[in-house]
Amino acid sequence: YGRLQREFRIGELCLEPDFGDAWATRICPWFHPHDNQSLLQLGNFQKLIEANSERIVWEGVYRDDSAGIKAKGCDPMVKTLRWKTIVTRGMNDAPDFATEVDWDTHSKRIRVLFPVASDRDGALYEIPFGYAERKYDPKQVNYHDWSPNSMDFPAQNWVLKETDNASAAVAIFNRGIPSFRWIPGSFEMSLLRSPEALFVANESRNYDFADFDGLRDVGRHTFHYCVMPFGKKPSAFELSQIGLRYNMIYDFTLPFKVDSEVVVTALKPASYTKGVVIRFYNPQNKEMDAK
Repeated sequence: YGRLQREFRIGELCLEPDFGDAWATRICPWFHPHDNQSLLQLGNFQKLIEANSERIVWEGVYRDDSAGIKAKGCDPMVKTLRWKTIVTRGMNDAPDFATEVDWDTHSKRIRVLFPVASDRDGALYEIPFGYAERKYDPKQVNYHDWSPNSMDFPAQNWVLKETDNASAAVAIFNRGIPSFRWIPGSFEMSLLRSPEALFVANESRNYDFADFDGLRDVGRHTFHYCVMPFGKKPSAFELSQIGLRYNMIYDFTLPFKVDSEVVVTALKPASYTKGVVIRFYNPQNKEMDAK
């Protein structure tokens, strides 16, 4: 998966044009699933800072007007773009990423790419109380309607893709990542957009977007995500449990046992009685009894 220049690296940040508004990209990129010429590989502008058994750190800068740093032939719509990625051992020894981005751009998007050895068109996305398969269909990609479709979809805590190697699979766990797009060969994880199209100003009384420049998300941002390989495809129950733990701020153990593959999402005192409230759900597409 990649350009003629070189293959993409796992976890590599990429910059691409994103001419649009708060709802979507409105001008399609120069694009083909296996030869995306609109993506700029930011791995070409970074350096390794630290690498040992505990963590790997790399930093990069494409442009920083305040420091007088500018890549050769850099995009004039980028004023500031610096980043730092720290990779540590996460759950089950899986690579856990923390990516910091400082940027000031116009009509751009930051993506992180995760090549996966599969040419199939579908991937699984967690949704509230279950999951859904999202399929990449180039015939449905549309950038020009009021309801455009770029095949970017949100995922609650995880996305999963089986490889073409029998039963192996790769999962990405996230904390508040905006969206994912599966294109045969790679997950593309969207982090930031800087839309600036002002067409909504034509009907400004119908929208609460007075500060149009504020849509660009200028400033510093930090994103957390974890990539976990599996020798055998995990169940939705396993993925949902891992996803919940990955998003827990505090370590917590339930004070009771659950004899079923249901996911418990809340335990709290009831508001008007002496009882407690337990919230749980069945994440899989099969009936089950819970005790």
